Amino acid sequence: MPRSIYPARATGKFGFNLSANTVPPPVQPSEREREAQTGNILPPGDAIEQVGGASSDTGTHQNYLDRVQNYIPAEIIAFFIFVNSLIPGIAGSAAEGWSVDKVVSVLSVLVGLLACWFYAKAMSESDNNPSWKLQAILWSIAFLIWIYAIDAKVLDLISHDPVPSLSGLMLAGFTIFSGLVIPTQEEG
Repeated sequence: MPRSIYPARATGKFGFNLSANTVPPPVQPSEREREAQTGNILPPGDAIEQVGGASSDTGTHQNYLDRVQNYIPAEIIAFFIFVNSLIPGIAGSAAEGWSVDKVVSVLSVLVGLLACWFYAKAMSESDNNPSWKLQAILWSIAFLIWIYAIDAKVLDLISHDPVPSLSGLMLAGFTIFSGLVIPTQEEG
């Protein structure tokens, strides 16, 4: 299941950095840390865990491979592949009239693109992450690349046959370079 991509401190002016560095998630104070900050006394033995005020969970840092994984909307692509497999071959272009199969093929693309945005927004609210727009944009790009790569039935409407070498290049290129994109957050 994808997670949000955590923003790093802004060093550029475009809203994202290109880097393969590990980015730690935003630190949310634990209940014990909040009690310590308000002056409440911690139970014996718990003060040792609070030394330095840092989180002891080091496994949540996002590295390059985590970001690559999180920039591919697997659930949405799976939905599209399922719907696409239910559509028999579409004969003719959109100008020749709209059959139910043609409408379903177009709607599956639109639903997939909308799902990229709604799912990214919903995840950002649960993770309290402000960089959902960049993740939604990258999900949309990945979704469109996958549509092209799997030779979706909707491409028959524009009478286009995907070029296998181009679709392979786009899939591999997105996979390689998407992990370099790290959203940024202005300090303030």
